[in-house]
Amino acid sequence: MLITLSSGIPLWPLLIALFFVFAGTAVLLCLQLTASLYQRRLRARAPEPCRSPQEPLWHTLSVEQALAQLDAACAAGLSQQEAARRIRNHGPNELTKARPRPIWHMFLVQFKSFLIIVLFAAAILAAAIGNLVDGAVILIVVLINAVLGFSQEFQA
Repeated sequence: MLITLSSGIPLWPLLIALFFVFAGTAVLLCLQLTASLYQRRLRARAPEPCRSPQEPLWHTLSVEQALAQLDAACAAGLSQQEAARRIRNHGPNELTKARPRPIWHMFLVQFKSFLIIVLFAAAILAAAIGNLVDGAVILIVVLINAVLGFSQEFQA
């Protein structure tokens, strides 16, 4: 016995589409939650500034005290030997370059929003019940939104 809607359309394609929409939404939400937890864990593991317990709090020292602690002179600065020793011990005074995000990742991030997921679900449901034009229009709007968001993020 085939169950149909009042319009005569079989019900099973609609049920299958609903299943995939809800399963896809659940997967995307799980991925988003996992990514946010991973980012939180990375932020929590950020290295603490290197400061030994006997090292003074530099902002509390006067200029003369700080220069005496650093074995430096205000007019001359560090000697070449002292500068070379500090570079050897502490490394060069450079910031590390952050790895740029891949372009494909910047584009896929545009689909992370819950509203975009709901719009995808609406497009699939519209197509499943036979409104292909409505589903296509919703998908086009989502793609335009993603392209605009990507272009703004890429230029930033």
